[in-house]
Amino acid sequence: MKRAILGVMCASALVGVGVGSCDDNNDVVATDTVGYDSYLYYGYYPADVYYSSYYWTDPYYYYYAAYGRPSTPPPPTTTTGAAGGTGTTTGAAGGTGTSTGGSGGGTGTTAAADMTMGDVLRAMARGESVCPNQVSITPKMTADACAMDGTGMSRSGVTITFNGCQVGNGSQFDGTIDVQGSRTLSDAACASGTMVTFTASTTITNLTRTTASGTKILIPNATGMATTSYVAGQLPTSVSMTVDGALQLVGPAGRLNANRMYSGNITLTPSADRSSYTSDGTLTLTSATELGTTTLTSAGIARSDACCRPTGGTLTINQSGGTLSGTHTWTFGPSCGALMFDGASVTAPSCL
Repeated sequence: MKRAILGVMCASALVGVGVGSCDDNNDVVATDTVGYDSYLYYGYYPADVYYSSYYWTDPYYYYYAAYGRPSTPPPPTTTTGAAGGTGTTTGAAGGTGTSTGGSGGGTGTTAAADMTMGDVLRAMARGESVCPNQVSITPKMTADACAMDGTGMSRSGVTITFNGCQVGNGSQFDGTIDVQGSRTLSDAACASGTMVTFTASTTITNLTRTTASGTKILIPNATGMATTSYVAGQLPTSVSMTVDGALQLVGPAGRLNANRMYSGNITLTPSADRSSYTSDGTLTLTSATELGTTTLTSAGIARSDACCRPTGGTLTINQSGGTLSGTHTWTFGPSCGALMFDGASVTAPSCL
């Protein structure tokens, strides 16, 4: 079977090799995917982070759909205290956890699996405790004429700063993400059928996941603007995002193995229960050290917290200029980790 192991794990061994990759022992083996492996992460990782930032801007989007109650989710804090009552999120209700304030008592601690940055951000937005005392979370609240809990306020953004946030599999998260949203109503009185036009800006600074082996995936800087519209009290069917930023892949020894800037447009479509979503769109990649440009086209790429890799859809790579010019396609799923390159089954890369 062909191998498609991420180049950051053995990039130094591949220097000077025209076509090659690494097997499970980091030995160079013949394959036709080298040079294309890193594009997998550009194809879904930024979209996953941007999608997660939207969780912090609109309670209709996640909270009401998941829990079916007309109340604003309590803003998470970073202090650990005694849990009380019945928990409302993942984890054992009534056990030790991070206090979130408000009704409902304590919130259970999220089980640490192979969590991506997007998984972590979504869990925190749901009020789950991921790494108590290793992250600063400052929710933003704004007036909302259509608020359903009687307070007249809704969560419209957040500033999150990770400070060595450790999860159980040995990964560490660092960096900052800031989200700010705003709403415009077609009827200030919020009568039946009122349309809500929503925009949200996202700013990312040095947002990093470091695995137990020392491999890093880093967004040093990025911005995004999300827009959507929906009938007040209902759920948005999709979110459109314009994105601009950079993504780096760093090996265990600190070697910078991929460093590309990206820009483009993404449409994110959630499932009805918000347990998964698909992304569609086009990103243009450029690099100061690589010739030509690369266009990534995502079609129905499916992600959920149940799998750290995509489980559906395709990612088409179209390169112009340089030594790897041409068009190739990654196909995901349907099972977790299933992956094909130009129609041939390959081994899924490492989760980052």
